[in-house]
Amino acid sequence: MTQTTSQMVNKTEEQNKLIAQTLQHNGYELVSEGKGCIVQYVWKLEGSEHILFLWEKEGNRDAIVQELFSSEHKGESNALFSVVPRNMPLVKNMTYGDFFKTYKEEFLEKAVDKVSRAVSMNQGDKSTRTAFEDDTWLMARGLEDKVLSTEEMLGRQVDPKLSLFCMDQRRNLSDATLVKLITTHGYVLLDEPGFSLYKWGGIQ
Repeated sequence: MTQTTSQMVNKTEEQNKLIAQTLQHNGYELVSEGKGCIVQYVWKLEGSEHILFLWEKEGNRDAIVQELFSSEHKGESNALFSVVPRNMPLVKNMTYGDFFKTYKEEFLEKAVDKVSRAVSMNQGDKSTRTAFEDDTWLMARGLEDKVLSTEEMLGRQVDPKLSLFCMDQRRNLSDATLVKLITTHGYVLLDEPGFSLYKWGGIQ
């Protein structure tokens, strides 16, 4: 094992401990395990959920994105902000790079406005699904404080017509940022050491 690989393993293990402690101390409980069971659980949610996915492996992130926007469970005006373009039926895809090029430091404000408009136009019986594939992309460009303040503003539950998924590559997060992200979401999904979904105790 190389030194770099060893350091990554050590950081993952340290983060696992921090995540477990943060979840326990802030009233989160395990509600589902295993990717298939978690996907079924999430599909049954009917709106207002604000889910944080702390992912370790890109393959796991991609698999969850595909499942979230399955055509079997399409909602109204579904949207995905992604690092690279993705061709997904019935999903409006915007890349972080293109959106950032247009709006720069106002990225978060404009993204929230865009999602809010989509939700306001949703006349269907399914929630609008919106996912941000990796917000550490924004953090690396000086918007970490805005990301965290936006998450705090949104709160653990969002509009009943919205299902919001915020995803972050966890190895890029500091301990303080990791804790802040967890405590501003109603649900926390992990892919390591195994797929597991936690729900904040204040959600019925």
